[in-house]
Amino acid sequence: MKKQIILIILISCFTKIGLAQEPDNTKPMYGNIEKDEKLKIIDNEFIETVTKQFGTRDSASKVYVSLGWRYLITNNKTASIKRFNQAWLLNPSNCDVYYGFYALENLENNESEANKYFVMGQKYDKGNIRALKAIDVLATIYAQQKQNKKVYEMCFKMIELDSNFLESYRTLGYYYAMDNDTANAIKYYNMAISKNPNDTFTIINRGCYYQSQKQYENALKDFERTISMNKDYLQGYSNRGLLQFEQGNYDLAIKDFEFVLNKTHDNEKGYYYRMIGLSTIKLGNKEGGCEYLKLAKKYGDYFLGNDSLKQLIKENCK
Repeated sequence: MKKQIILIILISCFTKIGLAQEPDNTKPMYGNIEKDEKLKIIDNEFIETVTKQFGTRDSASKVYVSLGWRYLITNNKTASIKRFNQAWLLNPSNCDVYYGFYALENLENNESEANKYFVMGQKYDKGNIRALKAIDVLATIYAQQKQNKKVYEMCFKMIELDSNFLESYRTLGYYYAMDNDTANAIKYYNMAISKNPNDTFTIINRGCYYQSQKQYENALKDFERTISMNKDYLQGYSNRGLLQFEQGNYDLAIKDFEFVLNKTHDNEKGYYYRMIGLSTIKLGNKEGGCEYLKLAKKYGDYFLGNDSLKQLIKENCK
């Protein structure tokens, strides 16, 4: 009996020793474990050094949050969590720290932990302003990973926080378009534009989607709308020119491409010389069109690539 009691005591002792935990720099807030005096000294030295470098602990914390996001965007989660932990050490009231933890836990599919840190961040984030930016970045990360369902999830979370947050509607429109969900793509593009009728970026995207669906009249309206909003909006002319080319209106396409050509940078001229050249050939002027294609080769066509451009010249300018 005594041997059994001694054995149980020994097991208990070993269990307690086994459960002893150390701070873990690969977990949010170092695993929420109290640090010993030696580690606290190291922390204080770090705080003192970076505070001198960046002026205040709060400023230093923001710098390390920025580094945390930068690493996270490049999928270096280990480096990211370490930077967010240092940011938390510098300023535990920095809401962006907790949103960083939220993002990391989300990417690991730890929903309950993610939500815990999100709520912690909201305590220091009046109006959810920083929360919206954090979720938007997280949506971008999911987009890079081609997890469109998660992108939608993040967008709807942004809408829950602020129904007027433009970027959420923009993103939904774009990714529904990518998924060829026409009804939802147009729905959310329309909602984004209703929030900001001067949002040329979204109007152009909607026009491009209309064009991809061969809804040419709607596409033309969107491209011309951006031009009416800004007579020097080159993207509007460029897209309208491409639409006219696709419909066989080569003379109108040339006018738009020439307008952009006269205003754009040299490294973009090759594309417009190519399109003018092809339009000219389509109108029956092979010699004149080939001269434009040769100019495209001179400037370089970053859209098509020089090898493909050479092949195009070979096929059309024998």
